[in-house]
Amino acid sequence: MIDIFCTGASFYGVKLSYAAMEIIMREDFVKDQDFIEFVFEDGTKGAIRKGTVIGFTESTVEV
Repeated sequence: MIDIFCTGASFYGVKLSYAAMEIIMREDFVKDQDFIEFVFEDGTKGAIRKGTVIGFTESTVEV
């Protein structure tokens, strides 16, 4: 699980490995204007635009 920090002081806990998110952010197969689909901690689904992600951390704590 990771925590994602986005522009506008948004913070999301998502079910994705740190390694997978690192690949998504480093590589160019997902463009900045494209959305990344996630499953959030409560099981709901959503999407975040790649260009709005400003950081992410590995987490074992549920928010």
